[in-house]
Amino acid sequence: IKKRWNVVCVAATLVMVCGYAATNLGSEFIPNLDEGDIAMHALRIPGTSLEQAIQLQRPLEERIKDLPEVERIFAKIGTAEIATDAVPVSVADNFIILKPRALWPDPYKSKTQLINELATLVDPLPGNRYEFLQPIQMRFNELLAGVRTEVAVKVFGDDFDQLITLGHNIEKAISPIEGAVDVAVEQATGLPVLTYNLNETGCHNSASVLKKYRNNFLLPLADVLPANSMKAIDAPLSSYGSPNTCEQISIS
Repeated sequence: IKKRWNVVCVAATLVMVCGYAATNLGSEFIPNLDEGDIAMHALRIPGTSLEQAIQLQRPLEERIKDLPEVERIFAKIGTAEIATDAVPVSVADNFIILKPRALWPDPYKSKTQLINELATLVDPLPGNRYEFLQPIQMRFNELLAGVRTEVAVKVFGDDFDQLITLGHNIEKAISPIEGAVDVAVEQATGLPVLTYNLNETGCHNSASVLKKYRNNFLLPLADVLPANSMKAIDAPLSSYGSPNTCEQISIS
């Protein structure tokens, strides 16, 4: 009671401090943990073959090794035997192991500066697009949100072309925001598709004709094309009885 004004002043100060802190609720205040290494994704055109991916990967690794801070680099192309990370061969996970800071030419160089130098070094290589993360952080992002980045905007709809257009519009709106880096739309186009049109008057919904087509044309292609690309081979003959199937069969 004797120091009531002191108590009032302290209480008012606490209220103002808490009020200011409430304006920042929901924002991230815990800094990222520096894992000491770098995970770099090399993204290529969908449909890139394994041989092409290896040809693009070799010069990329050789160039990264030129950095004096890099101890070694290894990569995973596509999906491993244990399919915990199902990705196509057009995506390569590059794990860059760095030397101890005492062995760096400049031990006081920041991680951000090193990543910028790395990006400048690999950007001139054609056929690649890059994302820079950390190994453990990347896996936790995938487990929590299903994406490898820290923030993702998902757009849902049934019009594929419209979704791509909206994605690029969102990219343009987000890119100028301060602190946003590596903003990119997930590539959903570019996979080559071969479409063969059958003579509708010739097949006239005949399962026997389509069976000959499958045995004489599709099955030989299975020896030269990837197993997962032949979507029409294993289709039951009963599905060949519809007019739509007679008019068009797609091989992607």
